Amino acid sequence: MSIEVNVVGMRCGAKNGGLDCAWCYETPLGRANEPIPVLKMDAVRGALDAIEKIQGCKESFSLFGGEPMLAPLETLEELWAEGLKRHGKNGVQTSGRPIREEHFPLFHKYKVSVSFSIEGPEELNDSRWAGSTEETRKATAHSIAMMKRCSDEEIPIGLITTLYRKNSSAERLPRLLDWFRELDTWRLYGVNLHVLEHDGRYRWLALSHEENIRALLALYQLQIRELKHIRFPLFTDLLALLRAKDAWKYSDGSPAGVGCTWTACDPMTTPAVQGIDADGRRSLCPRVYKDSKMWGAAERGPLVRQLVLRNTPQEEGGCQGCRHIITCKGQCPGTALDGDWRKRSRDCELWKGLLEHFEGVLLQAGEVPVTLRPDRDKIEERMVAAWEQGMSARLIDVVEGGQTSKGKSVDYGDHSDHQDHTDLSAVLLGVQGEKVNEKGEEK
Repeated sequence: MSIEVNVVGMRCGAKNGGLDCAWCYETPLGRANEPIPVLKMDAVRGALDAIEKIQGCKESFSLFGGEPMLAPLETLEELWAEGLKRHGKNGVQTSGRPIREEHFPLFHKYKVSVSFSIEGPEELNDSRWAGSTEETRKATAHSIAMMKRCSDEEIPIGLITTLYRKNSSAERLPRLLDWFRELDTWRLYGVNLHVLEHDGRYRWLALSHEENIRALLALYQLQIRELKHIRFPLFTDLLALLRAKDAWKYSDGSPAGVGCTWTACDPMTTPAVQGIDADGRRSLCPRVYKDSKMWGAAERGPLVRQLVLRNTPQEEGGCQGCRHIITCKGQCPGTALDGDWRKRSRDCELWKGLLEHFEGVLLQAGEVPVTLRPDRDKIEERMVAAWEQGMSARLIDVVEGGQTSKGKSVDYGDHSDHQDHTDLSAVLLGVQGEKVNEKGEEK
């Protein structure tokens, strides 16, 4: 679970010192130009106390937005001091454009991990618009320079890169691959790959399902054949799910698991994301807001979305009869067809295509994926029993334990970018030793 403090609300935008991102999933809220709210620290502390009392989880504390780096320096310092006290570390998600010299002492002092949102160098990042082509290219160069400086100063960094027509089409993809080859020499170990969330008028920028699959598999091949350090958690997640090992520990002993989009997210409570506004009000993951209102969280109950999907025919937007529901679970409700959380993800064909590809990889390695096991239907029945109890059962518990989740609600995973501490290419394939070479590449 991650706690996200929306320190500037939804404020962003080129004229405000942020960027105008063409496909922003917060666009329906329409608040990019709102004034930066006044921080009410006592109210924020109260909300943090309430979340930690209920959730019993202190794993991730991050500043989110909008563009959180637009907040005044004293506001950032006050929040990061609280985050360090409670969690021992901090995080922030940023385009990188507002980062200045005065931020670096805070990054070091408060152990801030800086996660950047960048689609590539130069024209590959033009979707993050700064007002003109010239200013956009300057902003992109500055953001990449700030990421490099963080790397040089050993400030932990992450990266979110969204695949879309201007960085992952057939003619642009080679440039993106070259950029990741360059980044592999930096202290950047995890890159979270997103596909375009196209709710608005910029959906023409989205790749087709087939184009997304081709681009993602090219990135997977880059990882296992060339990259020495960078790992794409998406592939870790896909293989972990198919092996029914969707929870594990990093090499330092810290718990880990697949990302929140694979964990039967409840759009009424978004357990992976507990948002807090600057005035202490609680909010949900912003991906689920599809109108102009920021709805509050409901009480925990049965996972209605998964139950509805399981019982709704595929031709009507459901997942009935799909063998992948035990791994995919309908994917993120923020990408649901027609913006209706009762339906499966609009990217269903993409995820099916990738799952089926990696089914083949596992079969070739001599391992039967959970989706093709003879007891798959029984596994689904156990998961349904968990959903009825309001539990997002992990496959590792359902399959290995033969039960739902040992009688308690399980952790929903983390909305923030989870990074791989070890080379899991071979481990997750289950083909260590003679079946792979030293790069984790299949022989």
